[in-house]
Amino acid sequence: MAFVEWINREDIRPFIYIRRENRVAFPGVSHPIDWFNLDKVLDLDPMRVKTQPFAEAIYNLEGNLFSEASMRMPRWVFYDCAIMPGITVGFAMHRDSMNQKALDLIQPTKDLEWIPISLFIAIPTNANGQWVAHNLCSVNTVLDKDERLYALGFLTKAFGLWYANIRNLCGMTQWDSPAIKLHTQYGHLEILTAFTPIHTHPQTVTYRTWVDSRLWYRFFSKSPANEFEEFYEPSDIQVDPKNEENMRVLQRAIERGAGPFYLSSQDMLHRNLDDVIQIYKLRKHLREKIRF
Repeated sequence: MAFVEWINREDIRPFIYIRRENRVAFPGVSHPIDWFNLDKVLDLDPMRVKTQPFAEAIYNLEGNLFSEASMRMPRWVFYDCAIMPGITVGFAMHRDSMNQKALDLIQPTKDLEWIPISLFIAIPTNANGQWVAHNLCSVNTVLDKDERLYALGFLTKAFGLWYANIRNLCGMTQWDSPAIKLHTQYGHLEILTAFTPIHTHPQTVTYRTWVDSRLWYRFFSKSPANEFEEFYEPSDIQVDPKNEENMRVLQRAIERGAGPFYLSSQDMLHRNLDDVIQIYKLRKHLREKIRF
């Protein structure tokens, strides 16, 4: 990965914090990329008390980043809903290389040599082959622009999708979140809910991504996604991230079966956070095939 220098550094390593029964026998066989070196992976067992300092660092990383949005992950949720059924992965940095702002955020114990700087949690569902993205975060959020590790968040999620051979991924984010731009870059993204009052934040979009690692290079090359136009066309619906009624309109369209609806990775990659979001639908001849 010539376009991401830090991923080959000796002081940064991917980690898996996964109980033994949940380990993947053949990581990466579903996604033809060679970005991640399993020989460098920090392999940690959350069922062993000696890994508790690493868990505490994860709690602090995630908790301090999500506390303002009232979505800090309770400890029991991490264990019951992430560790027991799912996978927890990310990148860790050697303590000697850590930025002071990152150390202040994570507050690792004095004897923790490798410190988690990013986190992705995914949980398998009862639907065959379908996973749920439960959490994604990184220290880039608190660092100045010149201190950040380029694409740390993107590569953290990519590592988890690659490791667990995930092809069908659901997830949740908010319309006004910077993360919505990131989540559209892993494959074609279908909108499952546009207004979600059962969630803490009703302005939540639930999505399903048909994961396609062949498209991941575009996050770095910024090359056009020409094939998107072959399958999708603009609908008559747009969503203003500041206008809840737009979300309700789209939700009503979903519930009456007018979809499926999609987001364009190309649109999202180049948009400003407050821009109105164009919603897409399958082209007419493809919708007719689905109905048939």
